Amino acid sequence: MRTGRAGVVLWLVLGLAPQTAAADRPGPPRAAPDDACAVSVRSRAVTDCAGFNADVDRAVAAQERWPREPMQLVLRRLGLGAETPRRLCLDSRSGRGESPDSLAVTALLDGLADDSVAAAWVRLALRRQPDGTWRVAREERAWKCVRGPQAGEYQGSPCP
Repeated sequence: MRTGRAGVVLWLVLGLAPQTAAADRPGPPRAAPDDACAVSVRSRAVTDCAGFNADVDRAVAAQERWPREPMQLVLRRLGLGAETPRRLCLDSRSGRGESPDSLAVTALLDGLADDSVAAAWVRLALRRQPDGTWRVAREERAWKCVRGPQAGEYQGSPCP
């Protein structure tokens, strides 16, 4: 972790799949918690977040609390109510100081209920506004496809 930067890693396993012993899991050993969201992303797409930020503006006008809580904003942006992954990894890196004005969040959503998408990678850059609420300044996405020429790799184009 870099000096002068606060970092938080949150690893949630949403218990939708049966638990297995580490020896029973296929593939390489699991990464250490600091590397929990680290995957190789071949390409990524920049996503327009203006519509979401307009939703945030309406929530602020209605005096809802979630726009003041950056992780609540992230969870809403990820849309977890519509599609719940088996595993969700969130890695949050804040700017300097006790009350940072920026936050970078990387999310890895694995085990999606989609026959063409195995996982999704999302990176959000959040900025605190003068009124203390947060907005998405930039969003990047990549998908790990089940089929197609780049199956098994995170790519910036939607899966076939």
